[in-house]
Amino acid sequence: MRIGLLSPLALALLAGFSLPAQASSDDSCYPDWRVSRDSYEPCSNQPFLSPGNDSRVNLRLLLADKKAAPLAPNALGEDDLAQGFGTVPFPVYRLVPVPATAEEPDNKADDSRTAELDTLLQPLGIKREEYKTAGQAFLNGEGSRCRSNDDDSATAFISQVIKAQMPPAERDVLVKARLQLLTTCDWSRQVVDAQLTPSANAQLFRTYLQAAGDFYSGRFDYAERGFAAAATSDVPWLKETALYMTARTSLNQAQAEAFDEYGMPQREHVDKSALSDAEQGFLGYLKTYPQGDYVASARGLLRRVHWLANDDAKLAEDFTWQFTEATDAQRNVSVDELVEEADLKLLMVGNKAANSPMLQVVSDLMAMRAHTPPLLSREDLDKQKSTFATEPALFDFLQASYALYVEHQPDTALKHLPADVPSSLDYFAFSQQTLRALALEAKQDWKGAEALWLQRCRWPSNRCNVTSWSWHWP
Repeated sequence: MRIGLLSPLALALLAGFSLPAQASSDDSCYPDWRVSRDSYEPCSNQPFLSPGNDSRVNLRLLLADKKAAPLAPNALGEDDLAQGFGTVPFPVYRLVPVPATAEEPDNKADDSRTAELDTLLQPLGIKREEYKTAGQAFLNGEGSRCRSNDDDSATAFISQVIKAQMPPAERDVLVKARLQLLTTCDWSRQVVDAQLTPSANAQLFRTYLQAAGDFYSGRFDYAERGFAAAATSDVPWLKETALYMTARTSLNQAQAEAFDEYGMPQREHVDKSALSDAEQGFLGYLKTYPQGDYVASARGLLRRVHWLANDDAKLAEDFTWQFTEATDAQRNVSVDELVEEADLKLLMVGNKAANSPMLQVVSDLMAMRAHTPPLLSREDLDKQKSTFATEPALFDFLQASYALYVEHQPDTALKHLPADVPSSLDYFAFSQQTLRALALEAKQDWKGAEALWLQRCRWPSNRCNVTSWSWHWP
């Protein structure tokens, strides 16, 4: 990754000639041209780790260095240009991905699950009468166990029924019952009459389908017993899916009374026994089926378990694994969505989990924002040293940041920063050198600060012209 140097205008800013920040009484975003900031400025984020950055920006800088997700801002729009924005500083909304268009050419083949389901039904002579599923009743992002009652889950079940050994009449009964269940999440009667499915395989599929109906309808005790029975099957799909659904049922039982009318968590109402069962269930599933069909979902639901349990340590481990080790196939949401989730569920509520260097850095920088008294004490920061045993440079950076932003001791800050500028800068190295320059400014060593930036300008790979300010997006 290459990071270009600040332009002459930026050098002047770093030397202390700060332009006045723009302000407005409306809700518009305007750039704040100050480089050194210890207060939160969501409209004026910088490409280096800083207390003034939005926590999501600082996290993305660290993720970019780990090659987990590139820092790829959206192009400047007309409003951005009208409000005075250039490449940097930048508002956090420029890092929110632009949704892809939902339109597709009329001649594009329909390879959706809906078409696949129709293809499965056609040889059976069964026609689907209703195409609106119960899962479609919820908005994108709206939580409900019923969201999975969709064409995907129906297709998976029906394809397995077709493959299984059973009389055609019993097969058709099960297929039609699943199509009926697809339209509702409040099934109050028996899904399939047991007398209509007497064969061994049909009985197990009926047991699973009844458990699914109980699950979607909120009868979790019945659902759990049904899934446990289905998990004894010799049919691989039934065995795996029932094991996963048993854990999912325990989670839904645990959170049944855990949210108020506004959707806010009330953790005192969480069923802790059921939550423990859910955790053990998902862990058991992942151990038994490390490459299973529901690995991504199970990992995502484990995050929910740890969030409901208010277990910051495990939640931090979950996010760190998702960010640094998981493949796209092992994630139930995108990295962009994970950043938002980590910010909302961990960072914004005060991450007290000293087990993730990356997340701890972001949390500590938030705590270094101007506040009386400081939100983070020197003593508490020093206690975190063991967290950074494998990444001591991060801890040195935090020590330097604390000395400069909180204690206003630039000489102390400089002692924790590398004196030499590396030949190639990633975002973290760029952050170290920026902090050095700010510390030199703070002690009024203007020549030292200027020399630091001019050193970067002398290299052929760097661009120090007025039209290219600050850095190249990776």
